[in-house]
Amino acid sequence: MITVLGGGITGLSTAWFLAQQLPSAVSIKLVEGSSRLGGWMRTDKRQAGGKEFIVERGPRTLRTGASREACAVLELAEDLGLQSQIITAPKLSAAARNR
Repeated sequence: MITVLGGGITGLSTAWFLAQQLPSAVSIKLVEGSSRLGGWMRTDKRQAGGKEFIVERGPRTLRTGASREACAVLELAEDLGLQSQIITAPKLSAAARNR
């Protein structure tokens, strides 16, 4: 059995990749100390002016590039079918400078 500590984006990603790489006979246990998964990520429903809207909270950016970690993030997005939803910012943009 493999135990992954923490159900934030890192723990969830780690458990996902282990499940993809290891034989199904290997048990993966995810341990989270709080009452919900997602760490800093969460979706809040709010109301204002009589209208309901959704606020997404969490990490503002995921860094990409040639690092092993960046490749893993992009591979996860592809595995989940999210590549069309990725929005990039040039390294010199205000968003990239204000991380």
